Amino acid sequence: MERLRNAIINTAIGHGLPFYILNAILSTPQLESVQLGPSMCISAGLDPSFPKQLLLADPAISLTSFRRTLPSYERYSKSQEEVDLLGCLFNEIHHTLQIVEMPSDTAPLKAFAQNDWPCLRELVLRGGSQRKSSKAMVKILGRMPNLRILKLELAQRPGEGPHRVCPPGWVGGFPWPKLEVLTVSYPHPDDELYALSPNSLLELTLRCFPRHYVAAATGREGQFMRRRMDDSGWCSSLPSSAEILGILRRCGSSLFRLRHLDIEFEESEEDIQLLRHITTAFSTLTFFQFLRYHKVLKHHRHTASWVSTSNNSNHLSFVNSMHGRLTLGTLSRL
Repeated sequence: MERLRNAIINTAIGHGLPFYILNAILSTPQLESVQLGPSMCISAGLDPSFPKQLLLADPAISLTSFRRTLPSYERYSKSQEEVDLLGCLFNEIHHTLQIVEMPSDTAPLKAFAQNDWPCLRELVLRGGSQRKSSKAMVKILGRMPNLRILKLELAQRPGEGPHRVCPPGWVGGFPWPKLEVLTVSYPHPDDELYALSPNSLLELTLRCFPRHYVAAATGREGQFMRRRMDDSGWCSSLPSSAEILGILRRCGSSLFRLRHLDIEFEESEEDIQLLRHITTAFSTLTFFQFLRYHKVLKHHRHTASWVSTSNNSNHLSFVNSMHGRLTLGTLSRL
């Protein structure tokens, strides 16, 4: 495989590769990118080649991209073998990686926290939150000074509450001064992260994971997601429009370059105030989407646009002030 630069490995859930094959692929010296499916490894008990002391023969020192681009409704491996293998691999390639996208459940958080990542530009973590990690995300991911894209699409477990990226009383500053794209699921209204946001930020998404309406969808995706959320012990709790307003106000005037805003919230008395604030604070937006949910289920699977159902001049003036793409929705609460 002297000319191999890019490897795409499509394996179904529960059907990973033996260690000796993964070792051969990941030890190809000129390899630049790897894309994997839902499973990486087979169980160590079924794989005689899986070593007791994990060590890759010669990790690909030129690897710049590691992706597992899994849809939110697709199942993926959470095996300990995968956790161990990724930890071993990422400890060796932290100097060269530029793009990382992977399930959060098996992400090598210890390797992220203990190493410098000078070239990393894009990091996407998607899936369940790791209960065993007591460190705040800002401490785990704080050694990535050139990060441009950070997406923390993490599910919520019962009793977990909103997600903080920075711990209470954080005084360490914002670790990603060049960040342009930020996605946080179930954002905490008192997270210091937003008060520290840099003026480089162009896109901000505050959302549920999975999207709150997905579990109500008809067909295969909705049914699969409902089963998966139940099996994984995931729940979904919406921030109110008042809490989203508080987060955006915490950003102050730092987001004067913001082009893309995507928010998801439950209705409250601050709905109109939220829209007014967005109108005045983010005049440079070219894309705006909000998903607004009723508190009480009034009409089964009813969706309605504020543009078409409201005669309030505040709504109309807000829409007229936008240039670019605008998506509005009012949905029934699940």
